[in-house]
Amino acid sequence: MKRIGSIAVGGRQLLLDQGTYKKGEIAIQLATVDDCGFPEPWGVLTTNIPGVHLDRDEILVKTWGENEQIRSPLIASGFFEDTGRRIPTGYVMAEVWKLQGTASC
Repeated sequence: MKRIGSIAVGGRQLLLDQGTYKKGEIAIQLATVDDCGFPEPWGVLTTNIPGVHLDRDEILVKTWGENEQIRSPLIASGFFEDTGRRIPTGYVMAEVWKLQGTASC
């Protein structure tokens, strides 16, 4: 995993850690820091939908459920740009974002 940055949400720091899915697609996990300063898993930013083509610097983002509250701070962070593309997955739509700046593949 590669740490690409962090954002503040509701008084809590969320760490953004980049890795890959099985076939090489970019995966981003979210973690908080506990009282002793150790990372603690918080959630997953990305989703992987087989058969969906993405550019090397694009990710499929889960912006529903617990991730709704962090969408705006993530876009405002400058690490990501919303491409405007949406991919249906069940009853929701995954957003296609492009990695920016220090976040890269």
